[in-house]
Amino acid sequence: MDPGAPSSFKVFEAFSEDARRVLFYARLAVSLIGGSAIDEPHLVIGILIARPEALTRFVDATLWTEPLFEQRLRGLVTDHPLPIPDAGTSLAGRAEHAVRGIFADPHEAGTHGIPFAASVSHLLTTLGAMAQRENREVVAEDYVWALTHDPSTPVGALLTEAGVDREAVGAFLRTRRRDQPTASRCSRSSAFTRSADWITSAWLASWNST
Repeated sequence: MDPGAPSSFKVFEAFSEDARRVLFYARLAVSLIGGSAIDEPHLVIGILIARPEALTRFVDATLWTEPLFEQRLRGLVTDHPLPIPDAGTSLAGRAEHAVRGIFADPHEAGTHGIPFAASVSHLLTTLGAMAQRENREVVAEDYVWALTHDPSTPVGALLTEAGVDREAVGAFLRTRRRDQPTASRCSRSSAFTRSADWITSAWLASWNST
């Protein structure tokens, strides 16, 4: 098993379709903003592409725009300031272009060679284990909650600066679980065959077989 992979593929069985799609786009974010592993900044980019409201509902979106988030996240990866990206070239648009290339040639999907950073591997394993114990599924907002656990980390500090209140995220999640107590999980056999999830399953599974 790759040292940068979460400890068990089964942990992802508790992840909703949206949560798995965030991981798929977090992987693509390595090519969009740089880096050699899927780290916390890439996870935030994945959220902004796959389910932006999971983050934007907790910030002042008139101030913290997608281009500003991308600029700041790029700075965390590359360690030098970069200009704010052109607002006409959205993350979702660039990601869609990359996905079309992958679907045109699945062998170029890069199912090997891009590991999870240790912090992300730990985050995913922890969220999956918690969800399994509590008989619920991991949703995109769980990533936001987990990423704000330590405001001294670069991403934790950035989200805190943007106004994300971990207690508010936790309250949202508790309300969601109360209002949807029997939300069905997406099984591997069904959800992983829809949209881009089949690629996600390939590169997650590959790490557990190497």
